[in-house]
Amino acid sequence: MLSIYKASAGSGKTHTLTKEYLLMLFNDYHTHRDHFMPHGHILAVTFTKKAMAEMKERILKSLYILSSTPQKSPFQEDLMNHLHVDADTIQLYAKQLLIGILQDYNRFSVSTIDGFFQQVIRTFALELDLSTSYELAMDGAEVMQQAVDDIFHRIRDQHTTENADITSWITDFSLSNLENNSYWNPHGAISLFSHHLLQEKLIRNMAQIRQFFANKKQITAYQCELKQITRDTIQHISKTIQQIKSVIDGVEGLASRVINNFEKTPKVLISKGLSTSFYQVLENPNCLYTKGKTNKAQQAYIIELYHSQLQPLFVELANIFENEIVIYNTAQAILRNIYTVGLLQDIAQQVEETNKKIGRLPMSDINMLIHDVIDGQDAPFIYERMGQYLHHFMIDEFQDTSALQWKNFRPLMLEAESKNHDNLIVGDIKQSIYRWRNSDWRLLNEVRKDFYSVNEPEMKYNWRSAPLLIERNEWMMQAYSQWVNGIIVKNQWENNPLAQAVTQMYAPKAMHQEAKKNLPGVFHLEFFEKGDYDINKRC
Repeated sequence: MLSIYKASAGSGKTHTLTKEYLLMLFNDYHTHRDHFMPHGHILAVTFTKKAMAEMKERILKSLYILSSTPQKSPFQEDLMNHLHVDADTIQLYAKQLLIGILQDYNRFSVSTIDGFFQQVIRTFALELDLSTSYELAMDGAEVMQQAVDDIFHRIRDQHTTENADITSWITDFSLSNLENNSYWNPHGAISLFSHHLLQEKLIRNMAQIRQFFANKKQITAYQCELKQITRDTIQHISKTIQQIKSVIDGVEGLASRVINNFEKTPKVLISKGLSTSFYQVLENPNCLYTKGKTNKAQQAYIIELYHSQLQPLFVELANIFENEIVIYNTAQAILRNIYTVGLLQDIAQQVEETNKKIGRLPMSDINMLIHDVIDGQDAPFIYERMGQYLHHFMIDEFQDTSALQWKNFRPLMLEAESKNHDNLIVGDIKQSIYRWRNSDWRLLNEVRKDFYSVNEPEMKYNWRSAPLLIERNEWMMQAYSQWVNGIIVKNQWENNPLAQAVTQMYAPKAMHQEAKKNLPGVFHLEFFEKGDYDINKRC
């Protein structure tokens, strides 16, 4: 069974992890105590060395208390009820388990997620064409900077056909930046942008990128196509605005906040977007005139003019911004960055060549390399090569797990489930902080679909915060949830996966907690003046 704990801050996550580890440890020892020690068959991973050290300390300290003064342990009763044994038996088990861990500490598998994957890499070094003495580079940014420096040194000192192509890319990139009033220093700009090579999405698609940029004529043709897309969109907007202006020319009493949309150039209008007042007219034509400054005859004329001529033009303009602007902005983004992306593939190639030459393995490559090994392989084969068999997996801070990391863990955990072994995931979407390391917080909401048997225990108590803070926080999150749901309904996003994840994150049930300690507290709430950003503003 897979247990998923969605643990908010202060809900006792570390305590729960320790308890669940002990339950797995004692249960396996109770079942197979005659021939093995179970600590080497439980893998618990977290994201930092500090968290790893704390978890190891908690487990060892808990075992020591259970073996010496079990009546002082908060876990004694849970263990007795789980195993259906008495206190003396729990104490005996704890002594044996503690001795077993201390005598065989290397197999005490509480690790960082990076540490575990490094172990896998060492095991499969031959298949990955890695030297047995490879150097692990933890700082990916430093690796990228060295590659950029090498490229610039190469094109400065060597005049070859290959370098001429790279020089051309750098020249085009620099000219493009100057045209867009962007970063003029090509070395600095490329160094900054090279960090994108650490992103998993780019790593997975690098082969296709290289194939595309291998044909320079193809790139030129693609640029022309993109430029035509932007011109077509500009022309469409300009034509529609001119048609609207020809209809409203000379008409008095029109609301200036609506008319101002049509005084802007197409490019400015694209960057700013249509105003809230414009969309209000589509819902309520009365917003088209200024109340109090037009008589009833003028109002009637404006309304009739809207229904007979303006409405189709307003709808057309709104459709342009709903459908075409996304394509326009995408084309613009590609045009701005196409030279940089072309350079990225050169940088990626330089990184690979340098790494292979000096026997270096960047930490950022490990997840992809492991995926290449594990993908399509049976879990028992992987265990066999690693020299161990893992019964249970515990993943802490799961919201900071990347898509590739989860793909690498998934077959191992599915194999464990098929053997009726328990597994555990702990996470909190609201505490996701590792986006820069490719974490994907949405995985926490999706992972249950991969497993046959899933349990989601409720962690309803907050052990850290004051009752006042919990109460007010719950109230605010409920209000936020209602606001988000209103936007989703208005924009017809009911089937949008991201919208669903956000509503689940801040659902009243997900946020509800009870204070376990009666602590004093202070709650401060500050309001801001409504501005033009207010989507609910009425005309």
